[in-house]
Amino acid sequence: MKKKNIILIALLVLIMGGQVFGQTVNTRQLDEVMNNGNVNLVSANGTGNIGSVAGRLRNNTASDILVNININNGLYLANSGPGQNMLVHAVYNGDSTYNVSGAARFIRLPANSTSNVVFSALCANRTLPTPQQDHSFTLASMPSDLQRVSSTLSRYNATNSNRNFTAMQLALWRSQGNSALDIMENYSFTQEDWNASSNILGIVEVNYALSGTYAYNHMYSFSISESSFSLNWGGTIYTGAYSRISNVLLLQPSGRRPFIFLVNNSNELMDMEDDIWRRL
Repeated sequence: MKKKNIILIALLVLIMGGQVFGQTVNTRQLDEVMNNGNVNLVSANGTGNIGSVAGRLRNNTASDILVNININNGLYLANSGPGQNMLVHAVYNGDSTYNVSGAARFIRLPANSTSNVVFSALCANRTLPTPQQDHSFTLASMPSDLQRVSSTLSRYNATNSNRNFTAMQLALWRSQGNSALDIMENYSFTQEDWNASSNILGIVEVNYALSGTYAYNHMYSFSISESSFSLNWGGTIYTGAYSRISNVLLLQPSGRRPFIFLVNNSNELMDMEDDIWRRL
């Protein structure tokens, strides 16, 4: 009978996701326990991946500390080398796992021990290299111009199980004044990613209908339909498919680099020479 009771209790614990007799685990915020000295960052290094930093955290107390994987206001890691600084919004065990108990998502930092962790992070300097393994980081104060977007991104990360990390990275760079054309120089993304980043930032996009014919002068013109284009470039005809992300229109002829236009409004486009192409 005693054995059956033990089994029943074990099943109840399993079903309740780690909650015993209505008790839930007490998790802490990483920035909180780091600020009060209970935990410190021993080391942090790049991984060669734009979205992560490998770290080691030291629990300086005599008790285990359960740390919420989501960091409410984010952490800022300053790169000691030539690569990007990183904005951290979540922390996981060194093998990228975490613990679950009811609604709590956390990692356990054992008492008086150092633990390997992985920080889920975003690159905060678009034009700098992606941090490599020989790039080390130190914990630094959050720059004032990143405080608001850091909280926004942390909130999005915590409340969206199907989060779009590309959209999060776009949102960070957009908050720093980078346009879609700027970001395309060194980062690949889709219109869906861009739209998702707009939702994160609370931006309402204006997408003008483009079908029609545009001309710079009698030597340069193109017609665009729902899926293709025909371009007269000084007497040479190019045809192909096109793509559009935000206000950037890419005409992609076969075997040639794309022609790039910026959508100014519903009736005009601008090429990379700042020439205006007007709808006919």
